[in-house]
Amino acid sequence: MIAEIDQMLKAEGYRFLKVQPEEAGVYYRYENGTVEVILGLLDHSAFQMNAAVCASMKEHIRELFFLSHGRVPGITEEMPVYQVDILCLAITDQVEKYRVLCNEMRGIWLVEAGTKRLIIYENQPGDFYGLQKRLLNLLDQCGEQTSARAPKREKHALQIDWRGMTWVNTGLVAVNILVWIVMELFGNTEDSQYLLEHGAMYPLLVVSLHEWYRLFTCMFVHIGFPHLVNNMIVLFFTGDRLEREIGKVKYLLIYLLSGLGGSLLSMVYMLKTGDMAVSVGASGAIFGVIGALLYLVIRNKGRIGTLTTRGLVLMIALCLYYGFTATGVDNWCHIGGLVMGFLLAVLLYRGNPRKD
Repeated sequence: MIAEIDQMLKAEGYRFLKVQPEEAGVYYRYENGTVEVILGLLDHSAFQMNAAVCASMKEHIRELFFLSHGRVPGITEEMPVYQVDILCLAITDQVEKYRVLCNEMRGIWLVEAGTKRLIIYENQPGDFYGLQKRLLNLLDQCGEQTSARAPKREKHALQIDWRGMTWVNTGLVAVNILVWIVMELFGNTEDSQYLLEHGAMYPLLVVSLHEWYRLFTCMFVHIGFPHLVNNMIVLFFTGDRLEREIGKVKYLLIYLLSGLGGSLLSMVYMLKTGDMAVSVGASGAIFGVIGALLYLVIRNKGRIGTLTTRGLVLMIALCLYYGFTATGVDNWCHIGGLVMGFLLAVLLYRGNPRKD
């Protein structure tokens, strides 16, 4: 199996570099300023691996590619290196030992030697430059070749650690959808009066009648099906990433407080200008999620997986531009949520910038 993985990576354009200790090997590929590194580890009972050792190995590898002299073969002085992404691929029969390591660090995949099974825990990156699919196919082929000796081998190649599921984000998406379905069954979600009767935010009702709950309930009310779908698609993907990076409790705080912050700024703006409107939707909270992601990406040297500072800034700019050029969009709710999410991430994100 090790030989097959070696051949597959080399066929994909990766070069091999032997490093210390003997159980380790580095495969690397250069693409547009980024070095994609796969740190292969052949685990055995005498090989001691822990978070400190793994972090040290990754740091030395990163320094190797960033050095201006003594570059590794295939990377010349004319090839600038701006980013080094490292995935640790451990081939082992001691899955439980590595479960602890995976809880402490990111950027680790396991290949269970006996069953030819790829194990990616939910707090780990789901893919690495398209490697997952190719590796799963290869392991399936290796498993079929040994099926005569292991006929009861489990067929699935990917194990999911359900403890790492993004239950909070999934639950928030489900609640938003459920609220819309119930409201649509008993009325018209595109009718302003009906929305007001079911928790929409309207400044005069909040201030004059002290119905402050509307700042919260409006976050779960949507105007029609397209409004719901657009918001939930964005929330599903951005919320999933933020919850994995910052944790369930902190993610829920960022979501709810960003939504409240967006509602509050929207209300203040409408009261100041006198331009009143019914305001609903999860977009304030969603912009808070995006704002928090922006801070996390900045803290992690401009990248988390496929997310980059440039990409997030461009997405924010396009969304705000659309909001200010279209009609019926609560732009100040978006801005309030965005700023609140960013500030909350500054307060709540205590992790050191990742090195993996």
